[in-house]
Amino acid sequence: RVGPAVVMAHSQGGFFAWNAAQRRPDAVRALVLVEPASVGDPAQIAALRDIPVLMIYGDYIADDSRWPDIRARGIAFAESLRALGGKVDIVDLPAHGITGNSHMIMMDRNSDQVAALVQDWLAARGLWG
Repeated sequence: RVGPAVVMAHSQGGFFAWNAAQRRPDAVRALVLVEPASVGDPAQIAALRDIPVLMIYGDYIADDSRWPDIRARGIAFAESLRALGGKVDIVDLPAHGITGNSHMIMMDRNSDQVAALVQDWLAARGLWG
């Protein structure tokens, strides 16, 4: 038996996480998306309404010509979900004092700080510990 589960994804894995949550919202307790490179299907966005979502973005984004647009699409999708009553938190790591990240946040020297942020977010929703 699998699920319901917290689904965590990074970059292109965001496509699969959004897709899984939209197809089986009953099996997903939360989405944690680290610099997701894609968004869910706008036609199926209502399926996400009851799934808490955490989206995390680091500080290197301005250095890569593709990422400002990718991030803007992610935030726009999140705002559309919020408009339907969804609960989406978007974390800008530098705003939390976490800087110096590459796109591979989980491999950076400050990954423990990011992991603590994720754990705190999950705990606040009764999904950790």
